[in-house]
Amino acid sequence: MCSTEELERQYTPSLFSKRFENREELLNYFLTFSNSKSQENRLKYDCHLNISYGPSDRQKIDIYGDNLHPDSPLFIFIHGGYWQELDKNHSSFFVEPFIKNSIRVLVVEYDLCPKVTVEDIVDQIQSCFKWISTYIKQKDIKKISIAGHSVGAHLLAYALSPEFMDQMKSVSIDAYFISGVYCMNELRHLKAANDGNILSITDNNWKKLSPLYIDYSYFKDNQIGVYIYAGDYESDKFREHSKLFSESSIKPFVKEVKFLDVDHFDIIEKLESEDYEITRSIIDNLKK
Repeated sequence: MCSTEELERQYTPSLFSKRFENREELLNYFLTFSNSKSQENRLKYDCHLNISYGPSDRQKIDIYGDNLHPDSPLFIFIHGGYWQELDKNHSSFFVEPFIKNSIRVLVVEYDLCPKVTVEDIVDQIQSCFKWISTYIKQKDIKKISIAGHSVGAHLLAYALSPEFMDQMKSVSIDAYFISGVYCMNELRHLKAANDGNILSITDNNWKKLSPLYIDYSYFKDNQIGVYIYAGDYESDKFREHSKLFSESSIKPFVKEVKFLDVDHFDIIEKLESEDYEITRSIIDNLKK
C-alpha cells in the first residue's frame, strides 16, 4: 500500500522524467514545443479549424489535410491534461508525417474541469464521435486510427462506445491508448489531479468513469486492433494502469502492449517523427 504522499507523487507524471533538472523545465519545454510546432503546422498545411460538434466554445475539431482525397485514411487524436489543461492548439505538433503519407488528421478539443465534470467530458467526447462517424461515412473512409494520450486515452475508452462502433462495422479501426489512466479510485482522493474534487468524482460514479470496468465484448463485431503503450520513465502507477487495462475485457482485441524508453511527455512528443515506433505503427496500419 502506498502512502498518500507517495500516491501524490505517483500521479504527478512530470516528476519521473530523466531529461530535465526539474519538472518546471520539463513542463515549459513540452508547452513551448507543442505550441510552436502546432502553430507551424497550422500555417504549413491545409486545415479546416474550429469545426463545432457541440454548443460550447471548446467543443471543436481541427482537420488537417482536408485537401486530400475524400476517402484518405484518417488519424484522430485526443489530448490529455488531467481533464483540466491543454487544448487542440497545443495538440497538432505531430501532423507532418501523417500528411506526408496522405493521411488526414483530426484533433479533438473538449471543455475542461471545473467548468464541467469528467462525466460531462465523457458525454462531449461521445457526441464528438457521433459527429465523426457521420464525417467518416460522408467521406467513405475505410481505415481510421485513434490515439489518446494520458487522460485522452481515458476518453478514447468512452469514444469507442457501442453506438460509435455500431456505425463503424465496415471501417477498420486501430485504437492507440498511450500512457492512460483507466481507474479513478485512487486518483479521486489526490490533490495531484483532483484538488478540491475539481473532477466531481464520487462514490457513485468513479467506477462508471473507470475504463477498467467497461465490458468491451461488443468489439467482437468490428474490425479493431488495440495498442497499449506507456513509458519506462513513468511512475509505477501509470505503468500499472496500462498493464491492468490490457488484461481487462479489452484483452481479446489487444495487438500489442509495450513499455518504451520514454517518459510521460516524450512518448507523445516523438509522434512528430515518422521513424518513431508509434508513428510508424499508425501509418503502416492505415496504409495496409
